[in-house]
Amino acid sequence: MLYRFALVLLTLVMACTELSICRAIETIPNNLSIRLQPVAGRDYPPVITALAISPDGELLAAAGDDHAVRLLSGKDFSEQRIIGQHSDWVRSLDFAPDGSMLLSAGNDGRIQVWQRSRKWENPTDIAGGPALACVRFNDSGKRIAAVGFDSEIFLMQSNPIPKSKLSCDCRDLRTALFTEVNDILAVGGRSGELHFIHPDTGENLGAVSLHLGRLRDSTLVRGANMIVSVGEDGRCAIVDTVQMKMLREVTIPGCKLLSVAAIDSQHVAVGGSDNLIRVLNVNTGEITKKLTGHQGTVAVLKANVEHLISGSYDTSIRFWRLSQIQQHETVAGIPGVEAADTISTQATER
Repeated sequence: MLYRFALVLLTLVMACTELSICRAIETIPNNLSIRLQPVAGRDYPPVITALAISPDGELLAAAGDDHAVRLLSGKDFSEQRIIGQHSDWVRSLDFAPDGSMLLSAGNDGRIQVWQRSRKWENPTDIAGGPALACVRFNDSGKRIAAVGFDSEIFLMQSNPIPKSKLSCDCRDLRTALFTEVNDILAVGGRSGELHFIHPDTGENLGAVSLHLGRLRDSTLVRGANMIVSVGEDGRCAIVDTVQMKMLREVTIPGCKLLSVAAIDSQHVAVGGSDNLIRVLNVNTGEITKKLTGHQGTVAVLKANVEHLISGSYDTSIRFWRLSQIQQHETVAGIPGVEAADTISTQATER
């Protein structure tokens, strides 16, 4: 009897322990979904590949394959107006840190600078060269970088706007951003490497090998001196921007990752070809949430203090409240919770 009692007690302890450490991924549907009105002469909404949220949260800019740049209300996300058009697919949007300007760039190789003081009309038009994939302000708003399907990096001052060119060892660049420390430029693309370049001298400060295929997007994790990149190999790589080395990587098998956005100092959201958005803890490599709703590839992700916003090839823009995403992880076995993805996570000193 004593043996049986001990065996039952041991079984209960093991079950409780397993329940406490075995966590699953909570699945959260979107809070709101919208589709933009088709432009004149077109019967269907645009594929969404570019989003930007103004710093005050009052405006959401959106663009895609119909070449139009739209402004939406940041409060109820109603469509306000089309402020202008490119002559080809729009790939990137970015607001200045003070909200005074909006940048747009795309396959026509042009950068358009929209100004609030002009009521977002009559943009300054800058010829960039090849098709452009990404355009970004630095934290001060005084410097702009743009990259595209070439090895050239276009570097500009926001006011006035002279243009200079830097070069990178990688062709087909897809992402660019400025680090928090020393305002260093970090760019990446086809080679799967993240290149660190001094914007004043053009000196290549080093490159970190992150992906087995094309690097598609990257984001700063503010306050943590980290960049998180995603690529077509399904890998999410976390990089120390001070030491310029990879800290860890997480791979999602069978999925091309195309978009990433920082949610807070510990979490990012990543999206890709399997129509899902996953929330990743950058300190542990654990995927804690899955966000569902899209019926097509998640092409772009943006976040502010209230919402995570996604755009997709299914032509929808979807919204999640961050307060819902940032709730504590849910223990396996509770209704509405899916089993965890099969993922691999690895810390590295590369």
